[in-house]
Amino acid sequence: MKLLYPEFLFALAALIIPILIHLFNFRKYKLVNFSQVRFLKEIQQQTQSTSKLKHLLVLISRCLFIAALVIAFCQPYLSKNQTTQIAGQKGISIYIDNSFSMQSNSEEGQLLDVAKNKAISILDAYQVSDQFQIISNNFSANEQRWLSKESAIEAIQTIDYNPNPRSLSEVIARTNTLFEEEDNLSPVRYVISDNQKSFFDWESIHDSITINLIAFENLSTSSNISLDSLAFSKPYRSITASEEIKMILKNHGETDVEQIPLQLKLNNILKAPALINITANDSIYQTISYQNSNAEWQNGVVSIQDFPINYDDSLFFSYALIQSIQVLHLYETTPSSSIQKLYATDSLIQYSANSIFQTDLGALGQNQLILLDGIANLSSGLQNALKQFVEAGNTICIFPNFNEQAELNSFLNLLNIEGYGAKQKTNARINEINLQSVLFQNVFEEKPSQLDLPQVNEYLEFKSNQLSNHEFILRLNNAKDVLRKFEYQEGRIYLFSFPLSDSASNFSKHAIFVPTLFNMALQSVKSESPLNFLDQKYITITSTTNSESPYKLVKNQFETIPKQRKNGNKVTLEIDESILQAGHYKVMQDNQLASQIALNYSRSESKMDRYTNEELKDLIQQFPIQFQWFNESSESLTKAINEGMVGTYLWKYFIALALLFLAIEIALLRLIK
Repeated sequence: MKLLYPEFLFALAALIIPILIHLFNFRKYKLVNFSQVRFLKEIQQQTQSTSKLKHLLVLISRCLFIAALVIAFCQPYLSKNQTTQIAGQKGISIYIDNSFSMQSNSEEGQLLDVAKNKAISILDAYQVSDQFQIISNNFSANEQRWLSKESAIEAIQTIDYNPNPRSLSEVIARTNTLFEEEDNLSPVRYVISDNQKSFFDWESIHDSITINLIAFENLSTSSNISLDSLAFSKPYRSITASEEIKMILKNHGETDVEQIPLQLKLNNILKAPALINITANDSIYQTISYQNSNAEWQNGVVSIQDFPINYDDSLFFSYALIQSIQVLHLYETTPSSSIQKLYATDSLIQYSANSIFQTDLGALGQNQLILLDGIANLSSGLQNALKQFVEAGNTICIFPNFNEQAELNSFLNLLNIEGYGAKQKTNARINEINLQSVLFQNVFEEKPSQLDLPQVNEYLEFKSNQLSNHEFILRLNNAKDVLRKFEYQEGRIYLFSFPLSDSASNFSKHAIFVPTLFNMALQSVKSESPLNFLDQKYITITSTTNSESPYKLVKNQFETIPKQRKNGNKVTLEIDESILQAGHYKVMQDNQLASQIALNYSRSESKMDRYTNEELKDLIQQFPIQFQWFNESSESLTKAINEGMVGTYLWKYFIALALLFLAIEIALLRLIK
């Protein structure tokens, strides 16, 4: 037995009080006149002995009463370990995992509700004078201060789900900061979590501290269906065009799931409901086709119905439809008529043709695609303007000039691209198309086996100076490329090895000419990602104004101004997932709609992969951190903490003993005459 407050033992000096009472009170004799004492002589000795015994028993009971009362104030306890408890204020830090994985159920109820009840049971094990810190995944400023017992209970009750999962090292660092500010408190740390493996970042933990881990009873493996990702079949989207999206659904459970409802809503209109089946621990690809409306922005959501974990049951996406494409055709003397015929009659494309000698270099950035048609003279000013055009994420398509390539090669060197070499005469035919290229997506319904392809009579060889990687698009039957695609920063460059003259090839009169050039225009339109995740931290949008006003994120009645950084025509927004929820957000500047983005919760906790206590015990032997486990239910957790962490308090028993000795004293005084 150990004493928490041994200084109260000085109060044992109060034992002198009953002894003095015994000496000066019970030793007094009262003289009683009696006529005849002859008959009392026989019992006199018996009465005197009984009186002495009674006085002695009363003295002992009084002394034991005082001793038991003093020891009770010393707060004796029995400790299961060899450590001695320190009297005084304690700092109790309690972390409650409120990530979405806590939506799972246990025998006691939903995990987050059970965790909050366990946290309150922990508080009951400590004194009112102790200080408490309540931490959740919010990591808010209010969680970085000490609370009274009553305030800590209120803080626990207000905890709700948070989309931002934390790691154990982050939680430890958070608690250490507050303990360093109050070094007079004895630190005690509790972690209430469902023990997901992603929570324990072992390599980042270097503290040799003790964590009291509160485990859940009979926690079964949760079944969960998640919508993990979504992709479009083509890189551009236009008004009333048909769209096809492919999504990945995963079954993280041990049982097959059938007839899961899946639906797509576009601008709040139901487009494509479906029922899906997924086998256990498997993934499937689900394709949905629909047609765009005529609205500028399309806000969609794909969702399933899966309980109890439902945060990953929806994927929000948002994109703008192509309203027009600005195509600029640059030439020296005479423009190619085939390019004019292709672009000039299409209502989606705003086509213009200019001689390089009459071009406004400052207006090049207003276009998405520039075609260089047989140009030999590229001034340094035009070269730099075209370089900036590509760096901004736009597209250039080049048809060379057979007579002169020096200045064109000089421009290509600025972009780290292989230039043109010697002119070659041939009767070769294009016999290979890169069907994997996005340029030909949705052009062929199936891989063509017998396809009549263009004839090439003359071409320029591509130099191979290994300055950059390229993707071949078209190739001759002599294994020479005649169309290559290069990427430079955020832009694209398409290089043909021949001009559009009839003497060089019949490419401009062939059927493949139309999808090749038309898709270049469609894919030249810059577009933001249709969906983003809150754990990305940063989202980049295209800025089309010179205003210095900040961008705001607006959703219904909620709005916030995120941290932002502008770089050219790009604006990077910092996403604060502690205040944002999944859904569609308008990006506003000066009360004008600049863009729209779709935010989704991270899928990092979709898989319910947890450690057992036995696995944790094996793992911690390799690391400095120490764990102590409490598996008790909320009702018995308080007692378990007292017995396991503090020891068994005995003061209640000594109070009972004191009352017992007091009762014995009263009985002795009243019953023994």
